[in-house]
Amino acid sequence: MEQIAEIRSAVADALEQRGHGNREFLRQVRDGEQDDGPFMQGALAWARCAENGSQPRRPQQATRLGQHAGSR
Repeated sequence: MEQIAEIRSAVADALEQRGHGNREFLRQVRDGEQDDGPFMQGALAWARCAENGSQPRRPQQATRLGQHAGSR
């Protein structure tokens, strides 16, 4: 897997570019204090899959409120 510091930096940079203005939170992402949060968990999953040459499976799209494709 890519070095985790590179992933942390990429996540913080992407959040900042998208207008996330909480400087303390961005610092925490860069310093590894948010590794258990959803942004880092998602990034780590994608990095792991990219390393293996695959992509994570996406959740099934909901077809109606409370139902998933294929459920009856």
